[in-house]
Amino acid sequence: MTKERYYIGMDVHKDSVQMAVFEQTGDEPIYERKLNNDLALLVKEAKRFSQKGETETAYEAGCLGYVIRRAFEKAGITCHVLPAISVPNDADEATRDLLRRREDASEDVRRAIISVDL
Repeated sequence: MTKERYYIGMDVHKDSVQMAVFEQTGDEPIYERKLNNDLALLVKEAKRFSQKGETETAYEAGCLGYVIRRAFEKAGITCHVLPAISVPNDADEATRDLLRRREDASEDVRRAIISVDL
């Protein structure tokens, strides 16, 4: 019998944690909840799923360090601390828009040439 597999993502803040649980094959969370940032409560919620199947958790690195990871690892739940993702600034967005427009224009030219050849 194959055990279920769960992935838990957490958006961690000083006072609260938004938790979302996904099944291996799901694109939508099967469980979502905003919790107080309390280690015992976070572990308790994750254990609900780890008792049903293999469970991995993850959260973005931040000012709170590795406290949550250590608590999950102590409870036997795999936990990953992910690097913070940089938020693009206006110049990055403008460059991305320019590249998209250039790709769109190239594709339009390619389609026009093909339609003329037909």
